[in-house]
Amino acid sequence: VYKRQVNGLCKRVMESLTNVPSLQHLSLDFRWCNKLTDEGCNDVALLLNHFSTTLTHLTLYFKSANYNITDKGYRSLGEVIAKCSILSQLELNFWINESISDSGVISLADGISSLPQLTNLAIYFNSCPQLTDKSVESILFSLQNTPALTQLSLALRNEQFSDAPFVSHSPFLRRLIHLKKLHLKWYPKSDDANCEMMKTIASLSSLSHLFIDYSKSNITDTMMKSMCMILRPLITLSSLQLDLSWNGNISDEGVIALSNLLSELIHLTSLSLNLSCLRGNERISDVGVTHLVNSIQSLHHLSSLSLWPVSYTH
Repeated sequence: VYKRQVNGLCKRVMESLTNVPSLQHLSLDFRWCNKLTDEGCNDVALLLNHFSTTLTHLTLYFKSANYNITDKGYRSLGEVIAKCSILSQLELNFWINESISDSGVISLADGISSLPQLTNLAIYFNSCPQLTDKSVESILFSLQNTPALTQLSLALRNEQFSDAPFVSHSPFLRRLIHLKKLHLKWYPKSDDANCEMMKTIASLSSLSHLFIDYSKSNITDTMMKSMCMILRPLITLSSLQLDLSWNGNISDEGVIALSNLLSELIHLTSLSLNLSCLRGNERISDVGVTHLVNSIQSLHHLSSLSLWPVSYTH
C-alpha cells in the first residue's frame, strides 16, 4: 500500500478473504502510507484476528515518518499478535517511524512473549526518535519466552539508545539454546557493552550462522580485539558476515585481530566482509591486509566469499 488512504482498506480486504479460511502467510506493507491512523491499525488487527488460528508467517512493515498512529493502535496489534497460536515466523519492521513510542513497543513485545512456538523472529527499529532504552529492554526481555527460536534478527539502532539495556538484558538471549542463525545490528558505545553481548553470542552452542552489523558504529581496535577473542569458541560456525563499513577508527591492530579469529573458524563455508573501512584509511597498512588475506586463504572449506570493497583498482 503506497501513499493511499488505507483506513478501512484492511476491513474490505478481510471481507474479500472470508472464503480463504486457511490463509497461512500474510505480509502487509504500509511503507510511506502517511495517512495510516489508529483506525487503520484496528482494521489490521481485525484482519489478523480473523486468521489467528491459521497464520504461520506474518510480516508487518510500518516504515513512515508521518503516521498518525497512537499507542492505542499499536496496542491493538500487540494484543492480536498474541492470539496467533501457531505463528512460527514474525517480522516487525519499524524503519524510520516517528509515531511509535515505548508504550507501543512494550505492547508488541508483550504479544511476542505469548508466542513460545516462534522459530523465526525479525525486529527492526531504526530512526524511531520517541523510543528509549525501555523499548530495548522490553524486546530483549520478551526473548526469554521464545525458547524455540532458531533464527533471530535484531536491528535496534537509535542514537538515543544507551549501552545499559544491552548489558543488563543480553543474558536473555542465552536461553535460546536452539538458535542457529543470528543477525545483530546495533551501536555499541563502549567496550564493556560490546564484550557482554559477544559473551552472550559465544554461549550459543547451536549457532552456525552469524551476522554482526557494525556499520556506522565507530568500532575501535579495542572493541574489535575483544570481539574476536570472545568469539573464538564458536569454531562450529559455518557462515560469518561482518559489516565494518563507515568505521574509520580501526587500524592494523583491529584487522590482525580479525585475521586471528578467522584462522580459528576452520569450518567456515561462507564468509562475507564489508571492509570499506580499509578504503582511504591510513591507519591500515599492507601488514594488516596481508594478515587478513593469509587467514582467508587458510579457510580450506570456504565455498562462498564476499569482500566489499577491498580495492577500487581496475
